[in-house]
Amino acid sequence: MSLAWMLPSTFNNKPPPVVHKTEPKQFYASERTFLTWMNMSVTIGTIGSSMVAITLKDQGHYSESVSYLASAFTLLAIIYILYAVQVHFWRRRMIRRKREGNYDDPYGPMALAITLVLIYSTVFSLGITKLASNKALVAKLIDP
Repeated sequence: MSLAWMLPSTFNNKPPPVVHKTEPKQFYASERTFLTWMNMSVTIGTIGSSMVAITLKDQGHYSESVSYLASAFTLLAIIYILYAVQVHFWRRRMIRRKREGNYDDPYGPMALAITLVLIYSTVFSLGITKLASNKALVAKLIDP
């Protein structure tokens, strides 16, 4: 049976606890990152809403592919809002508890970039196929 718990810390081989200095700039940096993620989420949601509005204005009815893309943009915006809130509160907890550790987020920005590339390339490919299917417009572009 070990009696190390009764000895003073000088005899105990455990290092003294490290006090992490918390500066106000850490809180502000976390808030700036949160607001940047929220801004990006609102931009993504606005793009989805605009796609529906433009489709209604041009054609008078919903295009099925555009409504799917608008739903994807809106769902992506909601997911990133929830993700931003979760990461912000995680960082805030670490800062308040003065924990040392890794405060960066290696997966979120990469996931955002990949999903945006996928959705925008889908929008681009749908636009190209729609343009190619409009034979009158293609003929007008080729022979002015």
